[in-house]
Amino acid sequence: MFAEAGWTENHDQIDNTPLLTGDEDSDLDVVPLTFNVKLEKLIADRLSAYIGGGLGATYLDAEIESPFAGDYESGNDWVFSAQVFAGLAYHVSDSFEIFAGGRWIYFDDPEFRGVSLGDDWLVEGGVRFHF
Repeated sequence: MFAEAGWTENHDQIDNTPLLTGDEDSDLDVVPLTFNVKLEKLIADRLSAYIGGGLGATYLDAEIESPFAGDYESGNDWVFSAQVFAGLAYHVSDSFEIFAGGRWIYFDDPEFRGVSLGDDWLVEGGVRFHF
């Protein structure tokens, strides 16, 4: 079992011309905190396959501005989140590995209008240090 924290931000301009509201500017910060379980099996000398999942909470902070409509909204909220992940890891040493895999993550809807994250698939890769 392990805990995991992340952070991502999205600055976007949404074209709502078909709705006659002009462009919307959005600024979204997402900070997921999850508690996970991971199963890992060695499949070659230093190569292992892993699969896991986790549950937690995610902090959302959003600002949405529609200059044409004169509308501005901001809000923040904690929402439920869940994830499953799988991949391969190459163990360079006992305390260092390189990994690549995929992740499905789900976010509950916040209590303010204009933001709905739903779920998404991610491709990921990186390094892990074990202390």
